[in-house]
Amino acid sequence: MFTTRPRRPTTGLARHVGTAAALGGLLAACGSDADTTSTPGVDEVPAGLEEDDKSAAPAEAAPSETTSSTPPMTAPAPEPTPSDGDTTSVAPPADEAPLDVSFPESMLGAWRVSDSAEVSAQECDQSVIENAGNVIVINDDGFSLFESGGGLVKVLGRTDTRIEATVETAYADEVEQSRMAFELVDDGTAILVDGLSSVEPIRYVQCPDTAAPDVEVVAPLTPDEAEATIGSLGDWVVPDMSTYDPKSALSAVYATVPGATASSPAQVFLFASGQFVRTATDEPRASITIERVDDATVNVIYGHYADTDPFCCPSLEPWVVEWRADGTELTSTGEIPPVGQGLG
Repeated sequence: MFTTRPRRPTTGLARHVGTAAALGGLLAACGSDADTTSTPGVDEVPAGLEEDDKSAAPAEAAPSETTSSTPPMTAPAPEPTPSDGDTTSVAPPADEAPLDVSFPESMLGAWRVSDSAEVSAQECDQSVIENAGNVIVINDDGFSLFESGGGLVKVLGRTDTRIEATVETAYADEVEQSRMAFELVDDGTAILVDGLSSVEPIRYVQCPDTAAPDVEVVAPLTPDEAEATIGSLGDWVVPDMSTYDPKSALSAVYATVPGATASSPAQVFLFASGQFVRTATDEPRASITIERVDDATVNVIYGHYADTDPFCCPSLEPWVVEWRADGTELTSTGEIPPVGQGLG
């Protein structure tokens, strides 16, 4: 009986079929659409094949392309599986209900930047200038950090020891949203905060109970608030607030009376980290200028009048009093001029 060869691609046929008769038989059995231009021996029927067999032979061949063609099998892409210990995201499946927009209770309170195992209550005292910006206070739905803070907008994933969320942060007049993560480590005595200004997560250690969670974060006064504070302390007018910087450890602001002249009473108001502390003298003086030395030091300079000097023009060596801030404590060095010096 006539036997067909397995079908192969046309290019394979050109290489592997040795005789024209075999090629013709294979093409006929497979229903090939290949070129049927007359070629010697292609249309010949093998000897001994009966007339009925000629019509039946194609039926015994492999099914036609339209019925037997099968698309190439492609293995489905494997679904990703998280590696062991992968904690980069704890986002829930999309079909789950929104998560509670709050911090886990175990994270609430005050935390201080540190690589050690413990911090003291003094290290968590935000009235100390060295601690400014190093203590984060976490409450139910947000956190505060010196002059900035943030509120939870949407929780993307949470456990008892980790929360990942979209947070709206504010600094001065700038508001933006960012993705942050908070994770308790070291048996809950420390917390890693990812998404602040640094590239790497920042490690905070839990403050003692005496400092958390009832630590009140006092924001520095804005220039307008500082000027209003000065006005509330007397009939003072501030000609220029440019010497005030809420971010500086120490600022000094000059104020005088309405309609002032060179001999009118004047005063200097001292602010530590944006909070009013005291005046430079108990009683007003005249002819005062302010000079900043560094972030925590300013000089208050008083005109020194000879007996015959006009109010406009003190001629003697001025008095210079240096003020320096150490936290909220201010100290001064230098001689303060006598009361009434230069006043008209």
